[in-house]
Amino acid sequence: MVIILKQDPEDEEIQRRLEPKEALKILEENGYYNPHLMVKSEFKQSLRSGFFDALFSRVPVFMVNTVKTPEESQRTIGKLISGSLGPGPAQ
Repeated sequence: MVIILKQDPEDEEIQRRLEPKEALKILEENGYYNPHLMVKSEFKQSLRSGFFDALFSRVPVFMVNTVKTPEESQRTIGKLISGSLGPGPAQ
């Protein structure tokens, strides 16, 4: 399972399942959430995107909005991991 965290007070949705292509687009648009990438060539981007595309096609990917307290965010993540929130709409 992959969980992408965001903090968006305008989004009322706390957690949702992402389609693999949607998750990849989020990572690409946000520099893979890594401000320390040394090489940003098309070749390296292709390698990174290929890796995450393969990963996201094999495991469920969720977005968790961390606008609530840390305890509530951890509880949401724990429920996702244990399966008690269900898989969500994307399969």
